[in-house]
Amino acid sequence: MTARPPLEVANSARAAARHLRATALVHIAEGRRSVHDVIRLAATENGRPLLRITVKQLLLAQPGVGDESVRRVLDHITTVTGATDVPVRRITVAWLLDARAGGRRFMAFCDALGDNSQTPWPGFPFTPRPARRAGGPR
Repeated sequence: MTARPPLEVANSARAAARHLRATALVHIAEGRRSVHDVIRLAATENGRPLLRITVKQLLLAQPGVGDESVRRVLDHITTVTGATDVPVRRITVAWLLDARAGGRRFMAFCDALGDNSQTPWPGFPFTPRPARRAGGPR
């Protein structure tokens, strides 16, 4: 059994993760970062909290993107991947990048956006995600 961190440490980590997610969404809204930039950062050790952002939140953060566009993208992803029973709240960046899907989810996402040139890490989906540093936060 693993020891739990002190409550102050856990609360601090949770606040830092929320701040990182909020900052990423604001950067998308302001045009400083793209959706693919955030997904690419989420695939790194420092960006792990970004994995919890839903695809709906990510897309709605973009200026000029509304519910209909988001619904179209999500419908395309779930139809192409055969995940029509997955609730929208469960379609997160982590779900897109899940290695068990062999890259199909991310490819369907890129296809829905009309941009197949972006990858979350070099060699995706045929090479595994780069190893995480030992001793880093989990």
